[in-house]
Order: sequence, then C-alpha cells, then structure tokens
Amino acid sequence: MEKNKLHAFRNFIIPRRFNYEVEDIEKSLKDLSDILFAKIVLSDDRDIKEIHIITKDSSNPKRITRDIESFLLA
Repeated sequence: MEKNKLHAFRNFIIPRRFNYEVEDIEKSLKDLSDILFAKIVLSDDRDIKEIHIITKDSSNPKRITRDIESFLLA
C-alpha cells in the first residue's frame, strides 16, 4: 500500500492515513452539539474503521452525521 494514497469518502477526497491523536479527535467530537460519547476505531493501517457515537434522544441522526463528516474533513 502507498503511504500517501488518497481515497474517496462520500464524494470527498481524504488522506488515507489518520495522523491525529484519536483521543484529541474524540474529545473534540464530544464538544459538538448533542454528542455525549465518541469512540474512533482505527485499522492496523491507521484508517478510520469505525466511529461510535452516543447522542441525546432528541438528536437528528442525519444532522449529527453531517456534523461529524464536516468536522473530520475540516
């Protein structure tokens, strides 16, 4: 695998490798509106494999998803 290879995610081009501290990103995600808990699971290659989110009952899932995508792509 190429180290700097890019791949597409929902029509966005993002770096293949996740080079940030996961704990810092999880903490920042919890600061988004309505998010109570965030956990990021990385693959062995440091690709984002899973994102687990717990929100308030009144949260709109589509809005939360868009907020997370926007945050990670910023």
